[in-house]
Formats: sequence, structure tokens, C-alpha cells
Amino acid sequence: MRKGFTLMEILIVMAVVAILVAVIIPSYRSIQNDAWTAKATIETRTLRDAVESYFRYNNKYPADLTELLTVRPNYLDQLPTDPWRTGTATDSKGVIYNTYGYITGFVQGAGHYYIIYSKGMDGKDDVLGNEPVGGRLILPAGSDDIVIASIPVVKQ
Repeated sequence: MRKGFTLMEILIVMAVVAILVAVIIPSYRSIQNDAWTAKATIETRTLRDAVESYFRYNNKYPADLTELLTVRPNYLDQLPTDPWRTGTATDSKGVIYNTYGYITGFVQGAGHYYIIYSKGMDGKDDVLGNEPVGGRLILPAGSDDIVIASIPVVKQ
């Protein structure tokens, strides 16, 4: 008599492993997305603090996020990486960052503003193309974008 596994035993083990993988992967993805959302929320707040500090020192908002790295005093050592790769920026040394989106502009009645955002899990960029109206940024209902701005952000 030979020692070893029969074909039926191997097929049963493969079926059990496949079922376990099918159950574990979706829950892992959900946990990963929750972690990315928390990371993006914290990093957009860090960027907000750096932009506000830049404004207090220079009396204007930076044109782009890489200015926070190149001016004196430095407000950041490096740009944080957006988990959903919302935007890209290139610093003075040619380093390309997958960073958060950043928009600055002027709205009558609200003055100069900035918006720092990440497009979130769905990958849709709900911020771009939405100009502030009446001093507020209006996002579509159900948007999962993570947005911090110097003007009010309203979800319809």
C-alpha cells in the first residue's frame, strides 16, 4: 500500500481553501478601505494646517502643495501620499508625488479659498468641475470624497 493523498482528498482541501478565500478577501478589502479613509482624513487635516500656516506667514494661499516644501520656513518635509492617487505634484528636484488634490481660487463674497481633497473609494473625482457657488462647495449626494476647505462644503 502506498502512502499519499487521494485525488478526492486534494479536491476537498482545495474547495475548503477556495471558500475561505472567498469569505476573507471582501472583509479584508473593507478593512483596508476604512484604514485608507482614516489615513486620508488625518493627512488632509495636516495639509490644512500647513496651508493655514503658509497663509499666516505669506498672507496668501500657496499656488500648489509643493510650495509647502520649497519655501522658507518649510511647512512640510514631504507631501503625504494619497491612498487613492487623486493628484500628482512635482517638486523642485523633479520628485513626483501621488498626492492630494488642491485647488485655490477666488469667489465673490467669500474671497480667496482653498480646497484639499481625496477622491475616495469610488475613484470618482466629485470636487473637480464643481465651482464654489455662493461661497460654498456643493458635492453630489453620496459622494465619498474627503474634503477640507476654507469655505463651507455641503453635500446635496
